[in-house]
Amino acid sequence: DCTLDGRVLYTPDGTHLVTHPEQALSITCERLVLVENFETFRHLLSYRWIRWGAAATLVLYRGDPEHPNQHAAHVVQNRSEPVTGFFDFDPAGLMMAQTIPSDRFEGFILPAPSWLRAACDTPHGRQLYDRQVGVYGAALDAISAPLIREPWAFMKSLASAVAQERMRSA
Repeated sequence: DCTLDGRVLYTPDGTHLVTHPEQALSITCERLVLVENFETFRHLLSYRWIRWGAAATLVLYRGDPEHPNQHAAHVVQNRSEPVTGFFDFDPAGLMMAQTIPSDRFEGFILPAPSWLRAACDTPHGRQLYDRQVGVYGAALDAISAPLIREPWAFMKSLASAVAQERMRSA
């Protein structure tokens, strides 16, 4: 339900709109969702467990070496709508929320805790967590914002993580 120049924007699952950051600032919407991984971004509608509600939502791909993430950051920083993060459930994913203005950050899109607990219970999930906790753990421990602290405490209790792509089956 987002619009640009008075026209409704529509992108079927598996497609996306590419625009310059300045033009993205002209899109009318009610909230933003920032997505970490490109494949998840492209197939977001297949994550059927996500409840979108009635708000017109502009979904932004965070970026990578081929698609610079400063473009998405520029759009997020220069808009005023609330922002939700959909990132990997790992320490790096939780740290990505720090790039969102704290007064507009509404939390993470995550599957139910019971699903996360089961999905994290894998050797790969524990390896993913172990590789990142040394890099991001102290910084996450220092964050006082409840919207980040609570998922971090849960993740630490699991000592494991799960990638966004696995969340499709939640």
